[in-house]
Amino acid sequence: MQLQFTLPQQLINTTAAFSLLSSFVERMKELASETGLAIASMQLDEVRSNGESLKKAKFNVVLPDGSPMHIAAFAHRWEDAILNAIDTCAQQVTYSGK
Repeated sequence: MQLQFTLPQQLINTTAAFSLLSSFVERMKELASETGLAIASMQLDEVRSNGESLKKAKFNVVLPDGSPMHIAAFAHRWEDAILNAIDTCAQQVTYSGK
């Protein structure tokens, strides 16, 4: 599995960024061993919705059969956005029978 990360400028060189990445890598390793994911990328971003700032975690996943999967999740905290996206990814992989 290859991983590529895109982080917002305010997260770079912070302890929080390393904690987030560590959590992401562990969860994706578990998911990869359970489902056979080949490649994953993660992009973190901030968006405004109805006047409030939300954290966005976007994953692009390629399954071993070559089919792509794109997941995006939003939350008030980075950790929650990442965990929501991982959970959605796991549900989609399970649902698709991959």
